[in-house]
Amino acid sequence: MPGTSALLDRVIRGGILVQPGKDPVPGNVGIQDGKIAAITGPGVELPARKTFDATGKHLFPGIIEPHAHWGLGAGLADAVTESRTYVYATQIAEVEVDIETGWVDVLRVVAAHDCGRVINPMLVEGQIEGAVAMGIDYALTEEIVFRDGVQINPNFTDYVMPTILDVPPMEVIMVEKYDPTGPFGAKGVGEPTLVPTAAAILNAIYDAVGVRLYSLPATPEKVLRALQEQAA
Repeated sequence: MPGTSALLDRVIRGGILVQPGKDPVPGNVGIQDGKIAAITGPGVELPARKTFDATGKHLFPGIIEPHAHWGLGAGLADAVTESRTYVYATQIAEVEVDIETGWVDVLRVVAAHDCGRVINPMLVEGQIEGAVAMGIDYALTEEIVFRDGVQINPNFTDYVMPTILDVPPMEVIMVEKYDPTGPFGAKGVGEPTLVPTAAAILNAIYDAVGVRLYSLPATPEKVLRALQEQAA
């Protein structure tokens, strides 16, 4: 019988137990008492009562279904999902805008994120801080520029990316609430931490100088042009 560590190395996809270095074997994973369980199969023997939720995997009653319905309206009724966990985040940016040049400095970012149970606080904090840094880059500088089908900024001299000197002070707030559908109650803090940053910065620009930008990045040229149009 495989141990817990071996089970964690296997991935369940659509009723197939995939083992490293072996061909997928269909039919040896099924639903028992509303839970996903390894039943039988070549090289696999696990009593149904020992289901994968006991290992910390997010396999709980009703979470994995062939045709899961999230109640989000027509067109999504047949969405296939491995989790019904939603994540939430709020970020606030404080900026300074030079009205003569259009240059934007991000002075401070507060990032509050719904993390479920925080298993490794230092790792979560670093993930949020790194994502905010990427979001600042996305909001203000990073852009691929083409002319006649040719990229004209193909190097890091012209394709501007921030350094540690461009990263402002950050306040990270981890909102912790156990999530029964996540591993050990945790939620993901990967991509969701990047999503709000650009919007927070553009909202801060609007709050500071009253111009609303609808395209990224918010380069000095765009900001200055919007200020000039506002004054006209």
